[in-house]
Amino acid sequence: IFWASANDVRIQRIDKNGNLMWGENGVSITYPGKSIFVFSPSIVTDGNGGAIILWTETIIDNDNSLNLTHPRMFYGQRINAPGQKLWGDNGISMSTPLNYSRVIANYIFNDNDGNYTVVWADKIEESINQQPNSLVDAYYMQKINLNGEMQLPNKVKLFTLPMGYKLENIISDGNGGLFSNVSLSNYDLNNISIYLQKHTSAGLPVFAGEYGI
Repeated sequence: IFWASANDVRIQRIDKNGNLMWGENGVSITYPGKSIFVFSPSIVTDGNGGAIILWTETIIDNDNSLNLTHPRMFYGQRINAPGQKLWGDNGISMSTPLNYSRVIANYIFNDNDGNYTVVWADKIEESINQQPNSLVDAYYMQKINLNGEMQLPNKVKLFTLPMGYKLENIISDGNGGLFSNVSLSNYDLNNISIYLQKHTSAGLPVFAGEYGI
């Protein structure tokens, strides 16, 4: 199991009898002593009794307030069965933020071949309907192995979601690819469009259109 407080992510292993395996308070994932605020942790088993954890963090100001202009950094960490960190004290950086707005870890999937698919969102500026500098949520994909090594040369952009669009769900296709479900409502609940897209293990769309069919 894992949980997040304002400035920490912790993980605990429990045996079949309910005994705590990694100490009374579990293992702290984030680096001790950092003045941070933690967002959106996610977790998946590593298949060997441990786990891979993703989280986003940002710096807290001296008055302990959350400043939205600070970048949100995106990290990953692997814990083995005895509860030891395998990717350094503070994990590895999963992505450099594109701007000051946000990086959010959303999903991580086991590809069943020793690799994992990671999907996250970043707020970026794009021209939408001839309107320059519109803020949209851009979703990216990367592959990572059990050693914390990126498997794609660069992150792959899956799609962007302007205002009115929403990612409803995203799941593994069982072969290293993804199915994504996007809705368009323009805030009119009586007129909602639902789309389905499939991406290959390289992040390429299979169905026509950015959001699919």
